[in-house]
Formats: sequence, C-alpha cells, structure tokens
Amino acid sequence: MSEPLPLHELIDDPSISGDVALLRQINPKPQSNNIDWATIDADGKPKVRSAAFQRASRQFAEREGYPQQTLSLYLESVVVQQHGSVQGWLEAVGRQDYGVVRITAQLVRHEGVMAIQRDDHRGYLGHCAAWAIESGSKARADEPVLAARSEWVVVPER
Repeated sequence: MSEPLPLHELIDDPSISGDVALLRQINPKPQSNNIDWATIDADGKPKVRSAAFQRASRQFAEREGYPQQTLSLYLESVVVQQHGSVQGWLEAVGRQDYGVVRITAQLVRHEGVMAIQRDDHRGYLGHCAAWAIESGSKARADEPVLAARSEWVVVPER
C-alpha cells in the first residue's frame, strides 16, 4: 500500500466563480447506488441519486492527504482543454464505462455549506476538492440538492 500523502490545507478558491462548470464522475455499477435506472426523465436519462455526491471516506481522505472528507470534482474547461471532450477524458483515465454530470460551483457552495479548492490532485489537471465548511451533516443534507440539479454530460450504459 502506498504511503499517505502529506496533509495539505483546504482553502476556498475565490477564482472558482459561481458560474464555473464542475464535473463529477458517476460510477454506474448497481452496488454504488448512484443511478436510479427505474426513474427516467423526458430526455430518456436516468435520475442521479444523492449517493453520487457523497464525500469520500475518512480513510480515503487521510490516505490522500486531506484533513477531512472531500468530494472530487473537475473543472470542465480544463478537462475539455486537456482531452478534447469529456468522453475523451473518461477514456484517458480508464473510466470509459462511467457517467459524468455537471454542476456549478455556485450550487456546490449553496448556502455556504461547502467550499472548493483546485488542487490538481495526483497530477489530475483540473481536479478540485469540495468539503464541508462547518458541519458534515449540512453537507450530507445538500447531497440530494446536488443530485437533483446536476445535468448529465455522459450517460453511462446500463
């Protein structure tokens, strides 16, 4: 097992303005409980469940050098600049079977519950960490809001 990364400070990044598009990779496996395939919208796309926006475990956070649980997001502009398309990005990182949804930074920061920092973690350009500013329970309460207001960019195969 690899050594844990050194702990780094999380500071909300004001250069990530409210209208910035952020991407979230969505694991399509049934056990992940991220997608409700039984609920299809008017465009034929499945419903994103709140589980898709759960922050990583404490163990993951510690191993990756975060002082608390975080949510991995990616700057869409950087992803497209680096890979030509969102699908190209998924293929480049070996997750071509995953889906991707888009949300705005303003939505993540909804009601001052979460903050965002670009960190290009482990060399993934455009990677951002989002975390609860005060209470983790408030951030968990926002998971359904993020899911409901996200929009599919790449819908995975069922």
